[in-house]
Amino acid sequence: QEAVPRRLAKTVAGPHAGKFIVADTDAFNNGAAEWGAVFVVDPAGASPGNQVVLSSRTVPDTATPFYWLTGLAVDAATGDIYLSDQGEPGAPATQAPRIFKVNPTTGARTVLFTASGGELVTPVGLLVDGANLIIADAGARKLMSMPTTGGAPSVVSSDAQFVYPTHVAKSGANYIVSDGKVNAGVGERKVFRVTGGVAT
Repeated sequence: QEAVPRRLAKTVAGPHAGKFIVADTDAFNNGAAEWGAVFVVDPAGASPGNQVVLSSRTVPDTATPFYWLTGLAVDAATGDIYLSDQGEPGAPATQAPRIFKVNPTTGARTVLFTASGGELVTPVGLLVDGANLIIADAGARKLMSMPTTGGAPSVVSSDAQFVYPTHVAKSGANYIVSDGKVNAGVGERKVFRVTGGVAT
């Protein structure tokens, strides 16, 4: 069952069309801690039988496990699932920030990118934009882009106004970014329109 469901997306294509995909940061599967799992939830079914673990530390295998899932996007055309995992700062490379692709049929995980030199710090928000994956990196205060097939990310915007960008959407040719973090009761939250790398 879900313990800390962080992200939710409804699928419109692929094997789970009409169902919801849930990225859970700290999940439990039959009583066993999974430390991150992806569930498929059928809104037409009755709980708890309407939720199935698609991918986790032990499903469908133990290779390339999740560590701390923070973001989710589903390709509207294919149903492919993309996940951001912030890892743990200072941890071994296996717990570095990563971007995953999950096969919606088998649950098989593919690591599209693993940060090794600060390319990603705290990847959170994800958006599938054609052949690219747009990443809101809260820790780096940047909007990044990388191919959906994998590869190193490049900077879309590093506007100085960003404080802690966490979500990204698209409207026309513009990216819409939610931003903000409160520390010790001080801070503010903003929504930016990013055009040509410039946030307004």
